[in-house]
Amino acid sequence: MDKFIEKIKGIDKKILIGVAIALVVLIVAIVAVVIGSDDKPVSSSDGNEGTSSTDTFNADVNENEDNSTDEEESSSVEDESSTDEEESSSVEDESSSADDSQNVDNNTDGTTAVQQPTATNPSGDEILGAGSKNQPYLEFPDDNLSLTTVEIPAGKSVHYGIYRVGGMYFTINDANAYVICDGTKYTAKNGKVSFKIPSALASDAVYFEIGNTGSSAKSFTIKFANLKGTFANPEDLSKINSEIKVSLAAGNETGYYYEYNAEKTGTIRFYMTATKDSILTVTNNRNSAQRTTEADVLTDENGKEYIEIEVQKGDELIVNVGAIPNKRGKYPATEITWYGEYK
Repeated sequence: MDKFIEKIKGIDKKILIGVAIALVVLIVAIVAVVIGSDDKPVSSSDGNEGTSSTDTFNADVNENEDNSTDEEESSSVEDESSTDEEESSSVEDESSSADDSQNVDNNTDGTTAVQQPTATNPSGDEILGAGSKNQPYLEFPDDNLSLTTVEIPAGKSVHYGIYRVGGMYFTINDANAYVICDGTKYTAKNGKVSFKIPSALASDAVYFEIGNTGSSAKSFTIKFANLKGTFANPEDLSKINSEIKVSLAAGNETGYYYEYNAEKTGTIRFYMTATKDSILTVTNNRNSAQRTTEADVLTDENGKEYIEIEVQKGDELIVNVGAIPNKRGKYPATEITWYGEYK
């Protein structure tokens, strides 16, 4: 080490000074380069000079925000248009509801029913309907089983739907009347229109077109009557100890009814024969006791089938005879013979 120091001391001082200056200049240059590289902007990946990565990110964000704003504004315009259409639809629906409200009522079950127009009959009572085919007058017969029509102009007709008249007999005593029912036209004969009404439930209306062939307007009085042998008008019997015969046409579902008042207290046996499978039913109205040849048949000492029922003198008995439907549910024509005897 001492030798190295002595060699340095032996070097000319001018040379040493020159080396020191060179070292200082080198160090300054290195520092300047390092400082300059820190201040120089970094180029973006697309080669554009003077744009930093931070500026590029900010620009992308701004562009996305602008696009998002444009889309939101477009969506807002569409939503407003949709809202306008919904408001327009709502106005139309309200208008439709307002129109419908003039013609419908709300039922208790939430459904709606079309309101029928109303009219006044000759008795001054309000009736539903307009008298047309689609909106007939709807009525019930009065307690006397009669009904008076509205005034019908000459040469015109009106339509009626009348309840509780199925299976009855229809009569108008007027030569100027005609009636169309169930596709059949009935005209006056000997000054009277009369025919048997098709069977119908009491809850179902039977429809009639009633016309006036006269030269002036007029009302017609309709008379309804229960046919003999129906439940409402049974044939009255004073005796049952001799054979009673009845012929029933095909399709007769209700049979034929009789009414008999017991002549004395005791037991009555009922016998029946028929050309087709048939049934006989006896009901005592006093105590509702009922016997039928389908369920209560017995056989007497002679091998003949019968049913029996106990009675007191004066008991009202209802006897009904009728055909039994075949396998296809059809009621055949049948001829029935029956009688009763006390035991």
